[in-house]
Amino acid sequence: MTPDRRTFLGASVGATASLASRSNGLITPTRAGSSDSPPLRGEISWNADVRAAAAELCNLWLARAFNAQDVDAATAMYHPDASIVEVDQVHGSATVARGADGIRKTMAAYIGLKPHMDVVTHHTTISGDFAMTRSQWLIRGKDRDGNPTKVHHHGMEVHRKLADGTWVFFIDHPFGADPDWAVKAPPATE
Repeated sequence: MTPDRRTFLGASVGATASLASRSNGLITPTRAGSSDSPPLRGEISWNADVRAAAAELCNLWLARAFNAQDVDAATAMYHPDASIVEVDQVHGSATVARGADGIRKTMAAYIGLKPHMDVVTHHTTISGDFAMTRSQWLIRGKDRDGNPTKVHHHGMEVHRKLADGTWVFFIDHPFGADPDWAVKAPPATE
Protein backbone atom coordinates (compact mmCIF):
# COMPACT_ATOMS: atom_id res chain seq x y z
CA MET A 1 0.00 0.00 0.00
CA THR A 2 1.55 3.31 -1.11
CA PRO A 3 0.54 6.53 0.67
CA ASP A 4 -1.32 9.05 -1.49
CA ARG A 5 1.24 11.68 -2.55
CA ARG A 6 -1.33 14.49 -2.37
CA THR A 7 -1.66 14.11 1.38
CA PHE A 8 0.76 13.77 4.24
CA LEU A 9 -0.69 11.63 7.02
CA GLY A 10 -4.20 12.75 6.20
CA ALA A 11 -3.27 16.43 6.14
CA SER A 12 -3.91 18.47 3.04
CA VAL A 13 -1.06 19.67 0.84
CA GLY A 14 -1.59 23.15 2.28
CA ALA A 15 -1.06 21.80 5.79
CA THR A 16 2.17 20.17 4.66
CA ALA A 17 3.34 23.52 3.33
CA SER A 18 3.26 24.89 6.86
CA LEU A 19 5.31 21.86 7.97
CA ALA A 20 7.87 22.60 5.27
CA SER A 21 8.14 26.22 6.36
CA ARG A 22 8.41 25.27 10.05
CA SER A 23 11.30 22.94 9.35
CA ASN A 24 13.47 25.94 8.40
CA GLY A 25 14.24 24.65 4.92
CA LEU A 26 15.71 21.35 6.11
CA ILE A 27 13.51 19.42 3.69
CA THR A 28 13.23 19.83 -0.04
CA PRO A 29 9.69 19.24 -1.26
CA THR A 30 9.65 17.19 -4.46
CA ARG A 31 6.97 15.90 -6.76
CA ALA A 32 6.68 12.18 -6.03
CA GLY A 33 7.69 9.93 -8.91
CA SER A 34 9.03 12.69 -11.13
CA SER A 35 12.45 14.31 -11.15
CA ASP A 36 11.83 16.68 -14.07
CA SER A 37 8.59 18.30 -12.92
CA PRO A 38 8.69 21.28 -10.58
CA PRO A 39 8.00 20.63 -6.91
CA LEU A 40 4.53 21.34 -5.62
CA ARG A 41 4.40 23.77 -2.71
CA GLY A 42 4.64 21.75 0.47
CA GLU A 43 4.54 18.34 -1.18
CA ILE A 44 6.93 15.86 0.35
CA SER A 45 7.72 12.57 -1.34
CA TRP A 46 8.36 9.54 0.83
CA ASN A 47 10.02 6.22 0.32
CA ALA A 48 11.45 3.58 2.61
CA ASP A 49 15.03 4.79 2.08
CA VAL A 50 14.35 8.26 3.47
CA ARG A 51 15.31 9.32 6.96
CA ALA A 52 14.04 12.48 8.60
CA ALA A 53 15.98 15.60 7.62
CA ALA A 54 14.70 17.38 10.74
CA ALA A 55 13.89 16.08 14.23
CA GLU A 56 10.31 17.32 14.00
CA LEU A 57 9.77 15.03 10.99
CA CYS A 58 10.68 11.74 12.73
CA ASN A 59 7.13 11.05 13.90
CA LEU A 60 5.77 11.81 10.44
CA TRP A 61 8.23 9.52 8.65
CA LEU A 62 7.51 6.75 11.16
CA ALA A 63 3.79 7.11 10.47
CA ARG A 64 4.51 6.90 6.73
CA ALA A 65 6.40 3.62 7.31
CA PHE A 66 3.47 2.27 9.35
CA ASN A 67 0.98 3.32 6.69
CA ALA A 68 3.09 1.56 4.04
CA GLN A 69 3.22 -1.45 6.42
CA ASP A 70 7.00 -1.50 6.02
CA VAL A 71 8.79 -3.03 9.03
CA ASP A 72 12.25 -2.25 7.57
CA ALA A 73 11.43 1.43 7.06
CA ALA A 74 9.93 1.72 10.55
CA THR A 75 12.96 0.02 12.10
CA ALA A 76 15.33 2.29 10.15
CA MET A 77 13.78 5.30 11.91
CA TYR A 78 15.47 4.13 15.15
CA HIS A 79 19.10 4.33 16.28
CA PRO A 80 20.68 0.85 16.68
CA ASP A 81 21.02 1.53 20.44
CA ALA A 82 17.50 2.95 20.84
CA SER A 83 14.96 2.09 23.52
CA ILE A 84 11.17 2.09 23.15
CA VAL A 85 8.45 1.47 25.71
CA GLU A 86 6.03 -1.08 24.30
CA VAL A 87 2.30 -0.36 24.43
CA ASP A 88 0.02 -2.79 26.32
CA GLN A 89 -2.68 -2.72 23.62
CA VAL A 90 -0.18 -3.78 20.93
CA HIS A 91 2.50 -5.79 22.73
CA GLY A 92 0.67 -7.17 25.77
CA SER A 93 2.85 -5.33 28.27
CA ALA A 94 4.61 -2.02 28.84
CA THR A 95 8.14 -3.40 28.83
CA VAL A 96 11.13 -1.62 27.32
CA ALA A 97 12.57 -2.97 24.06
CA ARG A 98 16.23 -2.13 23.43
CA GLY A 99 18.60 -2.36 20.49
CA ALA A 100 18.04 -3.19 16.84
CA ASP A 101 16.42 -6.60 17.44
CA GLY A 102 14.07 -5.27 20.11
CA ILE A 103 13.08 -2.31 17.94
CA ARG A 104 12.42 -4.57 14.95
CA LYS A 105 10.14 -6.87 17.01
CA THR A 106 8.29 -3.84 18.36
CA MET A 107 7.80 -2.37 14.87
CA ALA A 108 6.65 -5.77 13.53
CA ALA A 109 3.91 -5.89 16.19
CA TYR A 110 2.65 -2.46 15.13
CA ILE A 111 2.79 -3.39 11.43
CA GLY A 112 0.90 -6.60 12.30
CA LEU A 113 -2.11 -4.39 13.01
CA LYS A 114 -2.21 -3.43 9.30
CA PRO A 115 -2.23 0.12 10.61
CA HIS A 116 -3.10 3.54 9.39
CA MET A 117 -1.34 6.03 11.66
CA ASP A 118 -2.11 9.72 12.01
CA VAL A 119 0.30 11.84 14.04
CA VAL A 120 1.07 15.40 15.01
CA THR A 121 4.27 16.64 16.63
CA HIS A 122 3.24 19.32 19.12
CA HIS A 123 6.69 20.73 19.85
CA THR A 124 10.37 20.10 19.25
CA THR A 125 13.31 21.23 21.40
CA ILE A 126 16.79 20.77 19.94
CA SER A 127 20.14 20.85 21.75
CA GLY A 128 23.12 19.93 19.59
CA ASP A 129 22.70 16.42 18.22
CA PHE A 130 19.69 15.60 20.41
CA ALA A 131 16.07 16.70 20.26
CA MET A 132 12.96 16.09 22.32
CA THR A 133 9.51 15.97 20.78
CA ARG A 134 6.01 15.61 22.14
CA SER A 135 3.54 13.88 19.85
CA GLN A 136 -0.04 12.74 19.66
CA TRP A 137 -0.82 9.71 17.54
CA LEU A 138 -3.69 7.47 16.53
CA ILE A 139 -3.45 4.05 14.91
CA ARG A 140 -6.46 2.37 13.39
CA GLY A 141 -5.97 -1.25 12.39
CA LYS A 142 -7.06 -4.84 12.95
CA ASP A 143 -6.31 -7.00 15.98
CA ARG A 144 -5.20 -10.64 15.73
CA ASP A 145 -8.82 -11.76 15.31
CA GLY A 146 -9.45 -9.26 12.50
CA ASN A 147 -11.55 -6.92 14.63
CA PRO A 148 -11.12 -3.15 14.24
CA THR A 149 -8.82 -1.67 16.86
CA LYS A 150 -7.74 1.84 17.75
CA VAL A 151 -4.66 2.89 19.75
CA HIS A 152 -4.35 6.58 20.71
CA HIS A 153 -1.65 8.10 22.89
CA HIS A 154 0.47 11.19 23.57
CA GLY A 155 4.16 10.36 23.24
CA MET A 156 7.49 11.79 24.33
CA GLU A 157 10.50 11.10 22.15
CA VAL A 158 14.21 11.80 22.19
CA HIS A 159 15.88 11.91 18.76
CA ARG A 160 19.53 11.74 17.79
CA LYS A 161 21.19 13.37 14.82
CA LEU A 162 23.33 11.00 12.77
CA ALA A 163 26.65 11.81 11.07
CA ASP A 164 24.85 12.23 7.72
CA GLY A 165 22.62 14.96 9.20
CA THR A 166 19.44 12.87 9.42
CA TRP A 167 17.52 12.25 12.62
CA VAL A 168 16.29 9.01 14.23
CA PHE A 169 14.51 7.99 17.42
CA PHE A 170 16.83 7.31 20.36
CA ILE A 171 14.30 7.02 23.23
CA ASP A 172 10.60 6.58 22.49
CA HIS A 173 7.88 6.56 25.14
CA PRO A 174 4.70 6.31 23.05
CA PHE A 175 2.37 7.10 25.96
CA GLY A 176 4.76 9.11 28.15
CA ALA A 177 2.70 12.31 27.86
CA ASP A 178 -0.78 10.81 28.16
CA PRO A 179 -3.08 13.26 29.96
CA ASP A 180 -4.27 10.65 32.48
CA TRP A 181 -0.80 10.75 34.03
CA ALA A 182 -1.32 14.38 35.00
CA VAL A 183 -2.24 15.42 38.53
CA LYS A 184 -4.17 18.56 39.43
CA ALA A 185 -1.11 19.86 41.24
CA PRO A 186 2.12 18.20 42.39
CA PRO A 187 2.37 17.38 46.09
CA ALA A 188 4.18 19.88 48.26
CA THR A 189 7.95 19.55 48.17
CA GLU A 190 9.70 19.75 51.51
